[in-house]
Amino acid sequence: MALQFSLNPALAATAEGREIWIRVRNVAAMHTLWGMTPPREQDLRDMWWQIDHDGGRIALARLINYMAQRRRHRERWVGALVTSTVPRALTCGAVDPVSGAHLAVRYRELVPEPDVTLLEDVGHYPQLEAPQRVLDAYAVFRAKLPARTVEA
Repeated sequence: MALQFSLNPALAATAEGREIWIRVRNVAAMHTLWGMTPPREQDLRDMWWQIDHDGGRIALARLINYMAQRRRHRERWVGALVTSTVPRALTCGAVDPVSGAHLAVRYRELVPEPDVTLLEDVGHYPQLEAPQRVLDAYAVFRAKLPARTVEA
């Protein structure tokens, strides 16, 4: 489901019109990250408002810096996943273009005894797209953990 939107040319020439277009374009881009159950357009608009509110859009350029950080710190970050003795699990949406099935494959290659839940029809936001399935995967993960005792 593509977002349908057109902007009156007179409005498009104004600062307000440009801001509206930026919002619409970004909401449409967010839509591409979703899985097989598309979000309501209002939900996407609300998500964009949260990003954009109080100058948040300016922070996005700084946040994308994580790509350079991934390359710079790869050995340390992957090493921590591979050598850690802390229980860990990965739950992700298979159709996520950012960190979907391809990430699950690589995780299984690198991490000893990988615990992976791949949600086949889910995209980038599994906690929003399939909250019960994420909760179920977490409950399964927790059930595998040894019981902890607390000393008084």
